[in-house]
Amino acid sequence: MNRAKVICHMYTTIDGKINTELPAYPESADCDYAGEVYDNITHTYGEAWGCGRQTFQNDNHPDLANLDTSHVRYQDHIIQGKNICFAFDRYGKVFWEHPYNEYAGWNSPVVEVLTRSVRPEFVAYLDSIGCGYMFCGQNDLDLEEFLTKIARDYGVKTFMLCGGPAINAEFMRRDLVDKISLVVCPGVQGGRRELTSIGSENLEGFPRFFTLDKAEILPHSTLHLIYRR
Repeated sequence: MNRAKVICHMYTTIDGKINTELPAYPESADCDYAGEVYDNITHTYGEAWGCGRQTFQNDNHPDLANLDTSHVRYQDHIIQGKNICFAFDRYGKVFWEHPYNEYAGWNSPVVEVLTRSVRPEFVAYLDSIGCGYMFCGQNDLDLEEFLTKIARDYGVKTFMLCGGPAINAEFMRRDLVDKISLVVCPGVQGGRRELTSIGSENLEGFPRFFTLDKAEILPHSTLHLIYRR
């Protein structure tokens, strides 16, 4: 199948935590450097990147009641741009202030990845702000279809999958992760219940095993690991 390759790319502490919003998360010049390394890899190793709904969830709640849905045909809206940000949003719950994502100095055009069960009002909302979207699956996301479409319609050869744990696990259980890239900062978060780079209540398709392809020691005690299938 002619699909984009997937690199699951995550930034973690030594103890494997990824949640940077926790008060106990390590804050230091060394960890700042590791974060910069992670951001640079995100935008240079592949032609596009993306995250799951929870990563992009915000407090925006626009009123969709008066939107005209008569034009909605559930057909993909392909947009132009570089370093496109794909948002996995099954049922249409993420509301953007503008049709791009501001991250690490980049304004990445946003393409929402939806199921065909999303309500027409949400599609009309995306049209109203000029946001791209594609439909992959009926009631749940068809990730194989997604990878085929971004290769065909956007010319993506390598897709950087940047979390969170749930969407990473979905790609992993379907055997769609070709490489894992971990940038490890020199800090220990210490919690027992915080998020790790891959996590799911459903362990179907696990465990998975990878081979170490590269281990690079960087300045400020930062480590970059690459595993391949």
